[in-house]
Amino acid sequence: MCRNQGVITQADQISRFDVETHCEQVAGFEGDYSSTMYNSCIDQEQGAYNNLKGQWANLSSRI
Repeated sequence: MCRNQGVITQADQISRFDVETHCEQVAGFEGDYSSTMYNSCIDQEQGAYNNLKGQWANLSSRI
Protein backbone atom coordinates (compact mmCIF):
# COMPACT_ATOMS: atom_id res chain seq x y z
CA MET A 1 0.00 0.00 0.00
CA CYS A 2 1.33 3.41 -0.90
CA ARG A 3 0.13 6.82 0.14
CA ASN A 4 0.46 9.43 -2.57
CA GLN A 5 -1.07 12.91 -2.15
CA GLY A 6 -3.97 11.64 -0.06
CA VAL A 7 -4.73 8.67 -2.32
CA ILE A 8 -4.25 5.18 -0.92
CA THR A 9 -3.38 2.41 -3.36
CA GLN A 10 -2.65 -1.23 -2.71
CA ALA A 11 0.63 -2.65 -3.93
CA ASP A 12 0.24 -5.31 -6.61
CA GLN A 13 3.16 -7.28 -5.24
CA ILE A 14 4.54 -8.06 -1.81
CA SER A 15 7.46 -5.80 -0.93
CA ARG A 16 10.82 -7.55 -0.99
CA PHE A 17 13.54 -7.13 1.58
CA ASP A 18 17.00 -8.60 2.03
CA VAL A 19 16.16 -11.74 4.00
CA GLU A 20 19.68 -13.14 3.75
CA THR A 21 21.28 -10.08 5.36
CA HIS A 22 18.60 -9.96 8.05
CA CYS A 23 19.11 -13.64 8.90
CA GLU A 24 22.90 -13.24 8.90
CA GLN A 25 22.50 -10.48 11.48
CA VAL A 26 20.15 -12.63 13.56
CA ALA A 27 22.52 -15.60 13.35
CA GLY A 28 25.45 -13.49 14.56
CA PHE A 29 23.59 -11.53 17.23
CA GLU A 30 25.32 -13.17 20.21
CA GLY A 31 28.76 -12.67 18.66
CA ASP A 32 29.24 -16.21 17.35
CA TYR A 33 27.67 -17.02 14.00
CA SER A 34 25.17 -19.90 14.14
CA SER A 35 24.30 -21.66 10.90
CA THR A 36 21.44 -23.38 12.72
CA MET A 37 19.99 -19.99 13.66
CA TYR A 38 20.51 -18.70 10.11
CA ASN A 39 18.71 -21.68 8.56
CA SER A 40 15.87 -21.40 11.08
CA CYS A 41 15.50 -17.70 10.29
CA ILE A 42 15.40 -18.40 6.53
CA ASP A 43 12.77 -21.11 7.07
CA GLN A 44 10.62 -18.80 9.21
CA GLU A 45 10.87 -15.94 6.74
CA GLN A 46 10.01 -18.23 3.83
CA GLY A 47 7.00 -19.59 5.73
CA ALA A 48 5.80 -16.07 6.51
CA TYR A 49 6.22 -15.07 2.86
CA ASN A 50 4.33 -18.15 1.65
CA ASN A 51 1.43 -17.40 4.02
CA LEU A 52 1.30 -13.75 3.03
CA LYS A 53 1.56 -14.54 -0.67
CA GLY A 54 -1.57 -16.69 -0.46
CA GLN A 55 -3.52 -13.90 1.25
CA TRP A 56 -2.09 -10.82 -0.48
CA ALA A 57 -4.84 -10.30 -3.06
CA ASN A 58 -7.52 -10.47 -0.36
CA LEU A 59 -5.98 -7.96 2.04
CA SER A 60 -7.85 -4.73 2.53
CA SER A 61 -6.17 -1.60 1.24
CA ARG A 62 -7.08 -0.02 4.60
CA ILE A 63 -4.36 -1.97 6.45
